[in-house]
Amino acid sequence: MSTNICRSSKDELLVPMMCGATNVTLNQNDIKKILIPLPTIDEQRRIVRGILAKEAADKLQAIGEEISFGITSSEEIVFDIKKQIERLLAIREASPSISLS
Repeated sequence: MSTNICRSSKDELLVPMMCGATNVTLNQNDIKKILIPLPTIDEQRRIVRGILAKEAADKLQAIGEEISFGITSSEEIVFDIKKQIERLLAIREASPSISLS
């Protein structure tokens, strides 16, 4: 919104302050005097709420991805453990005299 206000006000505010024909310049003191309109307090609060909501959503997304990675890793570990148990059981069945405890 503020970008649109600045763009729409450019010709009205800045062009009259420009000096020179070829190399157009603006006086720094003139620029400092320009009043930049701000959104209402309610609009500013709405903007802040939107930014905070986006940040929270991004954090939740990252946490969800970490949890998903952890679950996948856990599932892989469980799968590997089951394979090891199956191998040990197969060894025990092949050699009943071997104790697994």
